[in-house]
Amino acid sequence: LWYLPMHGKRILRWNPREGSLRSYEDFPADFSCVNILNGVPCEDLPFGSAAFTEDAVYLSPGWGNQFVRIDKRTGKMERWQPELPGALQRKEGYCRANWAGDFISKQSEGVYRYLFLPERALYDIELATGKCRRVEIAFSDAALAKYPAGFAKLADWIRYGCEESAFNSLQDLLDGLFSGPVSAGA
Repeated sequence: LWYLPMHGKRILRWNPREGSLRSYEDFPADFSCVNILNGVPCEDLPFGSAAFTEDAVYLSPGWGNQFVRIDKRTGKMERWQPELPGALQRKEGYCRANWAGDFISKQSEGVYRYLFLPERALYDIELATGKCRRVEIAFSDAALAKYPAGFAKLADWIRYGCEESAFNSLQDLLDGLFSGPVSAGA
């Protein structure tokens, strides 16, 4: 079992069958964390998730400034850079990202799907080479109509409103176009 820190720079690998516990703390010298919300240096949320191969563990950044590869045999930790476009942390953008992204599923041996939040995009990443292939996402009109709140009652204290999102933009609001239901009286 691998334990990623919520705070600090100590990763633990525990094997309950053997009763062994190994600590990984020899981070790359240029590894740091910055609170994405306010830009203040910190030691919080360094990683988002992990991808595994026989020989290594690949850690995606949360508020950390880089991906890290850990050699399972030697324990060596090094910067690993997949070919993702742009910066891992961005303050600007249509939809704010409070996290760099996450590995979400293993596609095949050595290939993981990664959700890159600054772009709201999916990539298949070949771990051995760092090569990335963007996965196209498409939604049918029927699927879009099923899920967004639209211009409806969002909560007791937000009776009529439309949250700006990838499905309902500010321009959609100005043009009177909505995905999702419209409440009576809105």
